[in-house]
Amino acid sequence: MGKIIIFAISSIEIEMARIKYPIGIQTFSKIVSGGYKYVDKTHLVYDVTDRYDYVFLSRPRRFGKSLLMSTIEAYFKGEKDLFNGLAIEKMEKDWVSYPVFRFDFSPANYVDTSRLSARIDGCLKSIAQDYSLSLDRSENSEIFASLIKQAYLKYGQKVVILIDEYDKPLLDCLHDHDLNEKLKAELRSFYSVIKASDEYIKFAMLTGITKFGKLSIFSGMNNLKDISLIPCYNDICGISESEFHRDFRASIESFAEEHDISEEEAWSAFRTKYDGYHFASKGEGIYNPFSVINAFDDNELDDY
Repeated sequence: MGKIIIFAISSIEIEMARIKYPIGIQTFSKIVSGGYKYVDKTHLVYDVTDRYDYVFLSRPRRFGKSLLMSTIEAYFKGEKDLFNGLAIEKMEKDWVSYPVFRFDFSPANYVDTSRLSARIDGCLKSIAQDYSLSLDRSENSEIFASLIKQAYLKYGQKVVILIDEYDKPLLDCLHDHDLNEKLKAELRSFYSVIKASDEYIKFAMLTGITKFGKLSIFSGMNNLKDISLIPCYNDICGISESEFHRDFRASIESFAEEHDISEEEAWSAFRTKYDGYHFASKGEGIYNPFSVINAFDDNELDDY
């Protein structure tokens, strides 16, 4: 008769076996449906979309801007089931589905004007296909304006516009003054459509790394509310100190056990390594989420 071997598994190991860290995943639906670790920001999504119509947010790279935009997109599409158990579930009562136009300028490398035109053109064609709208104009800005009005008339709801990494084309060519000016002019024409289409727009938000406040990018769109340094939105992206202690306790316990240190030493090590961001004069320190989840996944404090 064979021996019976009993393996003792600690509660920490059982808990950690269940944790999936969303490394490289920026889609809200994939994170919540796939059971990945998610720091609930939906109360801030509800607040900012209820309070403002036109919003700008600046944050560093790898800070969760795209995930935030994906969360807002799912919210405005009325995908209520994705928000089960999250803060916004108790805050939103209506769950109306709006047409959502999403633009992401991060994928391309803008080495000439054709790259920007092609990126905008591709996004507009995708939107037209998703909502069965007609591409009945020739210029991108005219097509954009037409699609906004068509969507409003067809679906009976105002349009939501989300533009991720709005400044990527300009950052790619900072060294080339002539190209930078040409791209700036095209972006200015494109963004001006949003202000001109106000009667058809429910909400619009732009994110980026920088704010080109003095470069006239938004001369045709001067109604943006910049929430980048407002204290109540300090932690709209990233992980605050209180969120870190609330949502990553099991992760810290495992890290401390792995490195044979106390939990307090583990908290302190993470704070020293990854908590250096403040986006308001008063408020908690913010951890870079990309670094934190990679560190927990690898069980190592490293430069990510």
